[in-house]
Amino acid sequence: LESEKRVLNGNNYLRLVFQLSQDNESYTFIQHFHTHKQKFYILTFSSDTREFDSYLKSIDKMFSSFKLK
Repeated sequence: LESEKRVLNGNNYLRLVFQLSQDNESYTFIQHFHTHKQKFYILTFSSDTREFDSYLKSIDKMFSSFKLK
């Protein structure tokens, strides 16, 4: 659904939004991929696709609070 390079607190990261279906259920995922000091960090959120939009504002706020030191 989405693949976008972004910047957070001066650090580049990749944001992916995608859907998976299994057993007649659909799930939507957001993943942020960060690298820092030769380490790789992946933040992941998933929910039932029907409920995804109700969580989006909170998840974006939580993910944007992530800081690498």
